[in-house]
Amino acid sequence: MINFFVVGDILSAFKEVCGGHGRCDYSEALFLCIKRITSRSPHFQKRVVYLFTNDVQPFGNNRQHCIAACKNADDLRSHNAEFSVYPLIPEDHEQLDPNVQKNFENISELENDIPRKQYARRNIAGLDFEIGNGVKFSVGIIPRKQYARRNIAGLDFEIGNGVKFSVGIYALLGTEKLPQPIVLDAEENEIVQRSHTYINKETGDEMPLLDREIIRRRQVGGETVDMSPDEIDKLRRITLPGLLLLGFKPLSCLKISHHIRCSQFVYPLEKEVLGSTLMYRTLYEVCMKQKKMMICRYTQKANEEISSKFRYAGFHLVYLPYAEDKRDLSEQMTHPDGEWPKASKEQIEAARGFVKKLTASYFPEKFCNPVLQKHYKVIEALALDYAEMPEVKDQIQPYFVHDAFRKRVEKELDSYRTATLPDDYNPEEKKKKETKTKRTDDSSRFLKRKPESFELKRKVKDLRSSKIL
Repeated sequence: MINFFVVGDILSAFKEVCGGHGRCDYSEALFLCIKRITSRSPHFQKRVVYLFTNDVQPFGNNRQHCIAACKNADDLRSHNAEFSVYPLIPEDHEQLDPNVQKNFENISELENDIPRKQYARRNIAGLDFEIGNGVKFSVGIIPRKQYARRNIAGLDFEIGNGVKFSVGIYALLGTEKLPQPIVLDAEENEIVQRSHTYINKETGDEMPLLDREIIRRRQVGGETVDMSPDEIDKLRRITLPGLLLLGFKPLSCLKISHHIRCSQFVYPLEKEVLGSTLMYRTLYEVCMKQKKMMICRYTQKANEEISSKFRYAGFHLVYLPYAEDKRDLSEQMTHPDGEWPKASKEQIEAARGFVKKLTASYFPEKFCNPVLQKHYKVIEALALDYAEMPEVKDQIQPYFVHDAFRKRVEKELDSYRTATLPDDYNPEEKKKKETKTKRTDDSSRFLKRKPESFELKRKVKDLRSSKIL
């Protein structure tokens, strides 16, 4: 690839390397895109076509060319593909003013394909038309990585008496995990290949064993059981795949502490079972009206691809802990001498004001995972051969670590301290008492030692000195 950016005249360099450029038949280009995405190989999970043009007359005076391009754009969208037009023309272009209507009258049919939020609004021939502000502004809004919406599992939702409908499970939010570490050779910087060799204890000979032939020990119900990999796999499959309705509970019974992992979205699959959308919508409306939630037993199965998009209000799967997994904190929450002292209204208001001042709007993109950020900084330092690793800013530290946050709540913190602590409270005096008590305990332990121990140590010391002499 020739670096055109270091060349003074980019157009001359492009002509020298590529032989110049010519006009494009957009209808033929869109037809080629349709042919590619409808072919069996390769298979595209996400189909997106972006058209970038800096030509103020992309179709010239050929009306038939414009009609054919618009028809192929509609055909492209009918094949579940996204199509957007990005006109890369700056506002100060000499051809935009005063002949804006003349320059763009031929592509007004593609107005719906132009992204609305990225461009300055113009009025052309009675239509609200939008023109790009430049290459830099347009490229910034294009998503660099797009995630296709594929369901994790497609399964049956049984509500009782053999009544079932089909639903798909989608993960809208998940935890980003660190990549698996790879062992590299320090000298050759190549991946180290690992192999396992099994040796007979009695004969010392190597035994070629397959993974299915190895017997593993597992703790089941407090007993150690020898199990094969097939038996371990069957033990994990307690029930058949699907969703089974167990009952209903009020929404007020669902606490934040019950969430043990990210929730998942449930969406009806009308293609699998007719009437699934109607059943799903009826359940959703009844639950919203009565403020109820459904308690289900969920067993996931293999992933099934689906191309339908969901923009739908519906249920979310929230993973709940089993009864034996919940911690019993009643003993820790019970006061040893009776009842806990009750806070006064003044103390409650002071605490409420302090918490309210610290409360801010939350969304996942606002806080970065410090472990992942440190991992990325290490990779960046190794790749770019930095002498020192760049500093990682931890955005989830408490308020008193940051000066700006601490100054923000100084007034509320003082009022809370005044309402809860006594007037003569001095934290420095408490620290001095703790230090003095520790020293007293050390001296008392020293005085409690028996005289015989000192006499024994003296004899051992004399014996060692005599041996040295």
